[in-house]
Amino acid sequence: MNWNSKGWKQAAREYREQQTQAENRQGNGQNSKPVLIIDTGELPNVAEKLRDILAKSGMLFDRGVPVRVIAPPDGGLPVAAPLTNHGVVRMAHQLCRPLKDGKNATLPDRVAALYLDMVGDWGLPQLVGITSSPLLSDDGSIRAAVGYDRDAGLCCYNIPDLSVPNRPTKQQAQAALAKLRHAFRTFPFADATRIYDTELNVEVVDPNASIGMDESGFLAGLITAVCRQSLWLAPGFLLNAPQISGALLIRQLLQQL
Repeated sequence: MNWNSKGWKQAAREYREQQTQAENRQGNGQNSKPVLIIDTGELPNVAEKLRDILAKSGMLFDRGVPVRVIAPPDGGLPVAAPLTNHGVVRMAHQLCRPLKDGKNATLPDRVAALYLDMVGDWGLPQLVGITSSPLLSDDGSIRAAVGYDRDAGLCCYNIPDLSVPNRPTKQQAQAALAKLRHAFRTFPFADATRIYDTELNVEVVDPNASIGMDESGFLAGLITAVCRQSLWLAPGFLLNAPQISGALLIRQLLQQL
């Protein structure tokens, strides 16, 4: 192309058209995206077509606003990030090809705003929360899901694969309780019977003594925290201690669960 023989605007336009045609011929994956026609006189219709494209992507959820579940780079629990105007524009270009007057175009911010305003009409699955705990079904069964669990409305992440008997025996239940108590035996429960542990060089809860109310309340809170995401309603727990250290540790533990 001779840039000196033509105006630079015309030359740039022709060059862009040639590049677009070359991309189409190469079939580099962009042709597989659905086309979204930007009709400036029918932006509400454009927003509805965009809604259908986003709903089919499986990448968004309804949590009062459209959200994406994003895993942090440090490997922690994912977060539900609300979609912004700019986020809608970015996703639109990831999932479709906005065209205006037959040419590639940037999705208008007004279309993104119209989409975000479709409260209750996004066609997205409901997201109740994000969990890394096994799911408790209404029939009492326990399951480990991966990704989005539609029945529970939960995004499941790094859930351990547990092996739990369908009908646990009394001995198995007692063994599980003893294992839990052993893990938290150094907590200074006020009404617990305590003995001196020569290996740890500290006092611990006596495993052979009856469980006190304080330890029972903690265990109830612990079990509730594990299955909280599977419960539509759960009791609250109040922590009270003369020294803040023990209660603070328990609170932090329950919050992490």
